[in-house]
Amino acid sequence: MNKVNALKQTSDITGLSKDTILYYEKIGLIPPVLRNEVGYRIYSTDDVDKLHVIACLKKTGMSLENIKVYMQICTSEGRHTMLENYKITLEQQMTELQKIIDIKLKKMKVTKKMEE
Repeated sequence: MNKVNALKQTSDITGLSKDTILYYEKIGLIPPVLRNEVGYRIYSTDDVDKLHVIACLKKTGMSLENIKVYMQICTSEGRHTMLENYKITLEQQMTELQKIIDIKLKKMKVTKKMEE
């Protein structure tokens, strides 16, 4: 096994809270981790890498359900396809948000002119 870390170390490395890491394990986003002789969890480099991926996907707004699906895909082609599809969804959301911003800015300009 490669380098191992305790829960606190893993939290510090990933930027995820200890509770979040335990929750991700509980719901199956990461497999159950090994424990040392006194029962403390020990996280491998592979576990830490998985937590980094999960954190990145979560920052994009991907749901935990979809992250779980992503983590269960075994092929790089399958993961790539899922990310490409998700990228399209995000681009559509960005377009919609930009339209909303443009409308709000236009209304603000009209309001400002009316106040002058």
